[in-house]
Amino acid sequence: MYAGIGSPSGSRPRVSSSDRPGALAPAREAADIYRELAGKNPDAFRPYLAMSLNNLATFLSALGDRPGALAPAREAVETLAPAFLSYPEAFAQWMATMARNYLERCQECSHAADEALLGPIVAKFGEIQGDDRRG
Repeated sequence: MYAGIGSPSGSRPRVSSSDRPGALAPAREAADIYRELAGKNPDAFRPYLAMSLNNLATFLSALGDRPGALAPAREAVETLAPAFLSYPEAFAQWMATMARNYLERCQECSHAADEALLGPIVAKFGEIQGDDRRG
């Protein structure tokens, strides 16, 4: 069902195993800062909040907290979805990264992905791919 979600290259944060524990606190802090900024100016900062949540999920998973990584991965997709659905060309790469991360976290936890959340996203990717083939 989710094969329509693209695979941008080089878009995943890379952290060496020695840096992972040290990356967690700044990742949490970044999410907190962007959450506050997004509360004041959502159009400007929600995409950055989404990316910081995605990074937090990646770090939590890398540190072995797979159940803890699921919530920020899902929230990242939820947070970016309105911008992606309105401006898919601008946010396609970010959404592909976040949706893929969310699906990976679901798989790690044997948790079903939220089809209601991902359905419109997959449909929009289908539209984009259809436009690319026609144009």
